[in-house]
Amino acid sequence: MKTLIFIILAVMCFLQTANAQIGDYALDLDGNDDHVVVPHNVAFNVQAVSIEFWFFWERTNLPAAVEFIVGKDVEGLEVHTGGGAGHNALRFIPTVGVYLDTPPYSFESMKWNHAAFTYDPSGSGAVSCYINGKEVNLTSQGPNPITSPIVNSLSNFFIGQRADNMFRFFGKI
Repeated sequence: MKTLIFIILAVMCFLQTANAQIGDYALDLDGNDDHVVVPHNVAFNVQAVSIEFWFFWERTNLPAAVEFIVGKDVEGLEVHTGGGAGHNALRFIPTVGVYLDTPPYSFESMKWNHAAFTYDPSGSGAVSCYINGKEVNLTSQGPNPITSPIVNSLSNFFIGQRADNMFRFFGKI
């Protein structure tokens, strides 16, 4: 819980450095060059995590497009649309080689959606996902088991793109 609160506060503190325009109390990202960078902090070195956000995806012609909502590192604390997850689906990558996919059509484009993911690799591994208040089953597609520990790095935390400056998000977060 402390980590989630810190992440929310960190994002709020660093919005003024965003390359995105803020409109109606949301980041309005153009899918081209807009994103937010939250500098690394030791509070991001976690062993379990919850990631929660509101998003409005503006892709209707590319429902399987891969666009990153958040991510700390390549294959670290990432959530993105599409890809192996399918049309209007999300993929949660809490750590290297752990790909957790929602079913296709888990959310609607051109509409505000709320998503929450949790990952706790201790014990037998606990994962969960809620989209718009409903629990959604996740399918593990990665080569590593859901008991794989989170790999911590010194990378910054990104909103609206992948850590390698690719797969930018088109919509609002």
